[in-house]
Amino acid sequence: MAIDDWTTTLDRGHETDIAIFDFSKAFDSVPHRRLITKFNYYGIRGNTQQWITSFLSDRSQCVLINGTCSPPLPVIFGVPQGTVLGLLLFLLYINDITDNVSSEIRLFAEDCILYRPIISLADRAIRQKDINTLYNWSQTWQMCFNAKKCHILNISRKRQKPCLHYQLGQEALTVVDSYPYLGVTISSDLRWHEHINNISAKATRTLNFVRRNIYSCPPEAKALAYTSLVRPHLEYASAA
Repeated sequence: MAIDDWTTTLDRGHETDIAIFDFSKAFDSVPHRRLITKFNYYGIRGNTQQWITSFLSDRSQCVLINGTCSPPLPVIFGVPQGTVLGLLLFLLYINDITDNVSSEIRLFAEDCILYRPIISLADRAIRQKDINTLYNWSQTWQMCFNAKKCHILNISRKRQKPCLHYQLGQEALTVVDSYPYLGVTISSDLRWHEHINNISAKATRTLNFVRRNIYSCPPEAKALAYTSLVRPHLEYASAA
C-alpha cells in the first residue's frame, strides 16, 4: 500500500518525504501502569482486564554472571516477548500514535513511517508539525525514539535533490538515499537496483554455504535446502 502511494505520487510529478522512526528498545519500554490505563478505552474491562493485569504483575529479573546472581528487581516496563499477548499489548499501547496526524502513517510492530506528498512548501511545514506530534506523543507515553536511527527519505526523480531540514525534538533528522524497510530496500528514486543487488548477494552467500555443507547429500536434500533457505530471499516481496 505504501509503495503504491509513493508510485502514484511519482506518476503525478510530485515527490514524497518519508519520515522513518525507530523506537528505542520498543518492547522493553512499555510502562505497565500507563498500558493498563488504556484498557478501558479499548473496552477491556472486568475479568479480562484483571487477567491481563495479573499477566503483567509480579515479574522480576536478575543478572547472572559467572555463577553470581544479582538481587531480583521488579519489572515495571516492557511486554513479555515470545508471546502472542505481549505483541498485542504493544500494539494496543502505540495504537493512538496516529491521533492528530494529518500525514499518512504506517505501523508494523515497532516499525513506523510517516509520509506525505510534497506539492508546496506548506506540505513540508505540515510534515514537521506531524513529526512534532509524534515526538510529543513519545514523551507523554514514555516511548522514546532513537533519533540516531530516525531518518528522512525523499522519493523523487528530480536530478537536484531538495535540502531538507526536519527536527525530532532537538535532533536534526538525517537524510538518506535508501533505507531497508521490512526487508525491502527503498531507494530515493523508487527503482529496485539496490534491493535486487542486496537480495542477490544474500541469496548467493546462502547458496554457497549450502553447497559447501551438503555437497555429498542426495539430490532431494539439496532441493529441500535450496527451496527452504535460498528461494525465500529471492521471492520475498517480489510483487513490489
